[in-house]
Amino acid sequence: MVNLMPEFRLGIIGGCMSHQPGISMSKLYHRQLAQMLRTNDGVQLRIKIAHGFELNYQDRLIDLINHNSLDGVLLHSRVTFVRKVGIFAAYTSEGATHYVIHPFLFRRQEFGKWMEFETQNFDNSFVITSRKTPIQNTFGDALPGIRIGGFRLRGLNQVIGMLVGLDKWAIEDEMFEIAGFNQICLEKRIPFFVLGPTPHAHLNHLCRKMNDALEIRLPTMNIPFCRIENITGNNGTPMQLNDGMHLTVDGHHFVAEQLYPLIAPWIKIITNGTHHISSSIVA
Repeated sequence: MVNLMPEFRLGIIGGCMSHQPGISMSKLYHRQLAQMLRTNDGVQLRIKIAHGFELNYQDRLIDLINHNSLDGVLLHSRVTFVRKVGIFAAYTSEGATHYVIHPFLFRRQEFGKWMEFETQNFDNSFVITSRKTPIQNTFGDALPGIRIGGFRLRGLNQVIGMLVGLDKWAIEDEMFEIAGFNQICLEKRIPFFVLGPTPHAHLNHLCRKMNDALEIRLPTMNIPFCRIENITGNNGTPMQLNDGMHLTVDGHHFVAEQLYPLIAPWIKIITNGTHHISSSIVA
């Protein structure tokens, strides 16, 4: 028997959570979300994932739109925004990592240029030192995991940055990017939903600040929002891997469960105004 159900084509713009290595495809949060929508609402979710992670949100959106027909977009605010907070920042070029004073420390009114800095197309940065061997940067921090007096350099980098207000600048820079993203969605008439940054075990205070800002600002832009916090199991078991950032299978399920009751009504409203039909075979 052929069962016809509405189809929703969702573009996802975020980080590696949408295709995380070590997690089977069926256990990724968006696949679990798709199963919930199919079972509970009779909606077939079709996912298109934006790549080009070195690009800003707007450029990734434009590329996704140019190659796909979409009914809506989910923007997952990436935890990598914490790279913008430290008093020192870093970029890699020609086999070396270059350490610089925060390129916007004295230019707090400039927004939307961070990707230019990270891709070495920004000339307003003062290089302090360089290392020939790039350091794997798992925490979005410029400094290696060295301890001084019991404190990690990367932690001190964030603390000093916050003391001089770079956390506020980083949040405003993210909001600037989201506002530009929203403008494109309005022009293209593509509905837009935001998933807040998932907590980071070592930088959760910054993720909480970002979520607070999104929770206050997005409603003024008529943008729906899902906040994710406290990713721990009922027995207190962490649902993040040892790096404190990537999610376990249970963590992906937790995100899907938090996202579903907020995004499902949004999807159903949009779907009711479209005529996309997906056919599937039911035994």
